[in-house]
Amino acid sequence: MADNEITIESVIKTIEKSNDLNLDSIFSEYPPECIPTKLKTPAGDKAKRAKYESIDINLYEDKANMVAFRMKVDRILLWIKTLHIWYYDHLGNSAEHDIRWFDDPADWNKNAGGNKAICIEILAKHPHDSETPLLYKVTFFISTGVIQTQGNAKDKFVKWDFPILIELIKKIKEFNGERVIQHNTPTSSTVEECSEEDTLGKLDDQTREKQLFENRGDVNNNNESKSSNQSNEWSVTQFRPEKMLERMENFFVLALDKICTKQSELFSTKMKTMEDSYINHIKENDNKLAKVLESVSKIQVAKSDSTNACDQKFFNKLNTLEHENSDLKMSLQQIKHTTELDKFQLQSKLDQQTSQSELQKVNHNKSQKQLEFEINKLETTIHEKDDKLKTLVSSCNELKSRLEEKDDELYSLK
Repeated sequence: MADNEITIESVIKTIEKSNDLNLDSIFSEYPPECIPTKLKTPAGDKAKRAKYESIDINLYEDKANMVAFRMKVDRILLWIKTLHIWYYDHLGNSAEHDIRWFDDPADWNKNAGGNKAICIEILAKHPHDSETPLLYKVTFFISTGVIQTQGNAKDKFVKWDFPILIELIKKIKEFNGERVIQHNTPTSSTVEECSEEDTLGKLDDQTREKQLFENRGDVNNNNESKSSNQSNEWSVTQFRPEKMLERMENFFVLALDKICTKQSELFSTKMKTMEDSYINHIKENDNKLAKVLESVSKIQVAKSDSTNACDQKFFNKLNTLEHENSDLKMSLQQIKHTTELDKFQLQSKLDQQTSQSELQKVNHNKSQKQLEFEINKLETTIHEKDDKLKTLVSSCNELKSRLEEKDDELYSLK
């Protein structure tokens, strides 16, 4: 148990260092005015009995492979930010997982009515296998404040993901402080009962458990009168390349900024060390020079007062000291020259690294444009396939009608 806690703590520290915990980063996609001020009562009986930010593993049957928990209305934005950091930013950049994130509706704004939901699919990624099997699926029902997780690996969510999410949401709340409630949602767990119109067409628990994997995030529980083509096309309509490109661009800009900042700090540290060393050399040389001048002064005083045979020794000593003084001056000049040369070399390296960073940024922009072209091409292909599919469906319906007419004719002949 202790090892597990240490591992979770290290993961939280890594996430804090590499991610922005500010809530402002999600307001462009999930505006605070689109978050409900009151929560509706969940339609399912088991969802009603789910605990607040705690998981009861015995709430659902084992064959359902599902767990769920609830939250208060003032914690919705915190949970959106927490899920986004853990799944989209952290696991989405790992080599072991493939994350698919869907919003319903695709664009949240003041005019987007109805129930809102977020669907996250966590898939296993294998380097030598093109298939990515689904581990589990997390669905966040915004209008009721319920988060459901279903899949064969839902125990991994319970034992690993959920403790990390709980610790991470504490860090995010601590980081944002009073800004957590700036969207003016109530701080109490206000809940209103669903009306007959709200509950009409919602799936019960068992039906939702069965269709959670079949409908790729049919989190809105549409009425039975809607056609099956709408649910099959759900993943296509929710694919938003502009947001993926925006996240990629922000990621690369942040990485380049960190690289430049780190290089600048290293350069400043090196220059400070060289400056300190240079100042120390100057002080040492000044001290030596002062001692030499003091010795010369004493010798000159002794020279003026002496007329005996020792004068020659004093003159020899003076010549020696003058020679040493000249050598010290030459050494000082050499140190200055070496320092200037090192400073020039470091500046050249910094300029070269800056140029490389700019070149990488240009290459990134080219790659981004190429990616946009491929995405547009893919969207065109998808639309063409959709048109062909609609044509085939129309032909099939026409053929079915003809067959029914022929059957009627056969019955009439009999």
